[in-house]
Amino acid sequence: MHTPILSICIPTYNRAHYLKDCLESLRVQLAENSSLAHEVEVVIADNASTDSTGEVVNEYAPHFEHFSYIKNPENVGFDRNVDISVRGAHGAYCWYLGDDDAIIQGALSHIVETARESTYAVISVTDRPIIERPITYSPESYTTTDHIDGLSPSENYLAGYLPSALSMLIFRRDGWLAVADIEEFTTGWFYFETILKIAASENARVLHIKKPMILTGQDMRWADNGAGLKIFIDCNNFLYKMQEWGYDREAIGCEIENNARRFPIVLLQAKGKGLPITFKNFRIIRAFTKTTSFITRTLSSMLFFIPNPLVRLIRDFKKKLS
Repeated sequence: MHTPILSICIPTYNRAHYLKDCLESLRVQLAENSSLAHEVEVVIADNASTDSTGEVVNEYAPHFEHFSYIKNPENVGFDRNVDISVRGAHGAYCWYLGDDDAIIQGALSHIVETARESTYAVISVTDRPIIERPITYSPESYTTTDHIDGLSPSENYLAGYLPSALSMLIFRRDGWLAVADIEEFTTGWFYFETILKIAASENARVLHIKKPMILTGQDMRWADNGAGLKIFIDCNNFLYKMQEWGYDREAIGCEIENNARRFPIVLLQAKGKGLPITFKNFRIIRAFTKTTSFITRTLSSMLFFIPNPLVRLIRDFKKKLS
């Protein structure tokens, strides 16, 4: 069996309506280029979906030369499903792809060509939003003038060239297997923590492609019920780990301090998304702010108990004025 250069790893759960667009963006590119189709694998890790995901998979599977469908017997959580998608792949490189996102025409061939000619530990790309569906698949061209490389791990991170968005990250699979630890990670951030460890590995090279290659869906269900607050807190927690992985301690320390100052704003945003006013959430907030200033700690505690409808009313009023 021919080993593909690139595996597109798609973790999914109950989003068949988006998955179809995602797979179509791949089909369009591979149908037009048989040599490219020979080098690209599609791997879907289905986290025990109960919708029509299986039907979409059956519809699209015949269109791909290299295709794997892994359906978990039960929902194992997002982090483990990501790991399953990568371990089920065969390519030298893996490209995470969110099930509500799409790859811009022309991007696949450029990534395959780049991966064939150079050895990068991580390749990151930029995105632009999906404005409407169905998606219009307009081709783009890419050259090495769109490349940025030669930076240190800290320089790449601070410049935003190691983005936390799932679909903007491509990496060597052997690098993943060497450092991924599915038993020790910050919940929801396993995929990104692993990328950060790969990028900080000895002699690792990181490439950033500044011209958009990804169309990102705007399904923000991850923020429902104010869940963005926990994501923010978890993200801040793994910054401490980054200092142990070799990233600049002073620079990461400054980011931790900036996050502490931003916390009241993030809290209000979460309340605008319906963060439940419970003692459990209050304890989470107190735990996070115990190392912050007295003003931040006091202000956050006061803001937490403001009724969510009032927060949304003020937010909407400000939007009308702007």
